[in-house]
Amino acid sequence: MYFKIEKIKIVAWGMASFLLLFPLYWANAEDVNVTGQLTNPLGTTKTVPALITKILTDIVTPIGSVVIIFFIIYAGFLFVKAQGKPEEITKAKEILLYVVIGAAVILGANLIAAVVSGTINNLK
Repeated sequence: MYFKIEKIKIVAWGMASFLLLFPLYWANAEDVNVTGQLTNPLGTTKTVPALITKILTDIVTPIGSVVIIFFIIYAGFLFVKAQGKPEEITKAKEILLYVVIGAAVILGANLIAAVVSGTINNLK
């Protein structure tokens, strides 16, 4: 019971000091020059193809590369674990095949995006 009262006292003092000191932070704040314009969170990206290229190069390729490496190691582990059993070796070969296909798609995504973007631009 004593510890519960102490915890309540600590919380109450913390809240009181926060409420009393918080206006001081606002009083010391400098005047911010507001222009009324929103900045583009995408940076210099202004078109959808540029956005797709940026997503592919900045997000998909780095994360996909790490996942590819992880699954290649996993497939190798399955080969070692199979110990000559044909059904387990077949499973490991399938996983390695899918990893290679996925790696080709992920690492070739920039090329695919460039080809599709070029085709769309030629149709205009």
